Amino acid sequence: MDIKTINLSLDYIEKHLHRQLTVDEVANHVLYSSYHFTRMFSDAVGMTVKRYISKRKVLHVLYQTQEGKSMITAAFDYGYEDYSSFYKACKRVFAMSPKACLSELNFDKPVVFFIGKEKYPMITEQKLKNLLKKWSLDQEEIRPVFSENHQKRKDLFLVGDYRVIITNNYNKILESKRISDALNMDGIKTPKYIENSEGDYYLKLDDLYLVVKEEFNYSTYSVEEIASSKDIRFRLGQSIGKLHYTLGSMPDIDQESNSYEVCKNWAMPIVKGLDTDNILDKAFYVDYEEFEELSKTIPYGIIHRNPHMHNIYFKDDELVGYGDFYLTTQNMRIFDICYLATSILAEAKMDKYLWLEQYHDLIDGYKSVIDLSEDEKNAIPYMMYSIQMIFISYFETQDGYHDLAVKNLKLLKWLYENLA
Repeated sequence: MDIKTINLSLDYIEKHLHRQLTVDEVANHVLYSSYHFTRMFSDAVGMTVKRYISKRKVLHVLYQTQEGKSMITAAFDYGYEDYSSFYKACKRVFAMSPKACLSELNFDKPVVFFIGKEKYPMITEQKLKNLLKKWSLDQEEIRPVFSENHQKRKDLFLVGDYRVIITNNYNKILESKRISDALNMDGIKTPKYIENSEGDYYLKLDDLYLVVKEEFNYSTYSVEEIASSKDIRFRLGQSIGKLHYTLGSMPDIDQESNSYEVCKNWAMPIVKGLDTDNILDKAFYVDYEEFEELSKTIPYGIIHRNPHMHNIYFKDDELVGYGDFYLTTQNMRIFDICYLATSILAEAKMDKYLWLEQYHDLIDGYKSVIDLSEDEKNAIPYMMYSIQMIFISYFETQDGYHDLAVKNLKLLKWLYENLA
């Protein structure tokens, strides 16, 4: 799905917010299946279609109420049956009641940020300094952050000993802060969100939010260090276990995924289309179906979803945190430890068979914190196959990444031959 299609769907949603919209209707409008559209929309926009529609409705109702319209009238105008249904929707979006939102926040007229267009306002250094007065950081040096393709980022700055983030996804800020606070309560000293002079941990800018987080020195383990030390591998596996221990005590979140369903309905057809030379044994697709039943019996929970080896932070070999939780979702719990293992395999420059020993050390570290059921142990190879298929499909659907898709297909072949 291209950017133009996503923007067509955003435009369609905005024009039809006054009535009940379904995912099927929006998907049909842009000529995609509901399943494929839902997945691509979430990846591009950062939230599900249903959640995006709800957020837009709530924003419009709150803005119109702030401008003098009766809240119940505005709610009726946007398809809510009564005040109770709007109240619940507002709580899901802002984690506050409508009354609290209107007393604590200022709402500008809702603007759609189309993908591929200017998503973040151009903030001059002087304007940023003025905004940072609320954190008493206006006298600190502002340092730019560059993306992997050497472009100066407009959503991230380093200021003194802090990281300044600009985002349009309030819910992800909220989830990330809750997780950060919970980790610190459990003794994992992760970077904290900093309150401003008004006691808030964010500053609202139109439809965007500015937050300030601690920035402190940390290191990550290289693939060479991981390969040479059993203790490091155990420590990495243990770090995922500690994360899941904390996440397991938190309430469920709205974002959900199922790796088996993602592969069955989206990734596997792309893998089959790529594998015209039959690199992968055809028996793989039959064997993979065993994952369907296992996926119904193993524990689900909140997962990080992107815990690769460069996203787990240590200082003097002590765990001090993880990369931001903006991809956090609910899925099968074993996803994260399998993702970590496959990220190491993807970067490994040594004999792949050495990775098998590393993989077992990672699992042992994880099990030192989280018990694995027999079904979970049996599901680990299938989860690794799933992660590889998702990577293959992602690369194959991006311009210029065909060679990486083929490389990951060969890694999937090796995994199937050696983990089965």
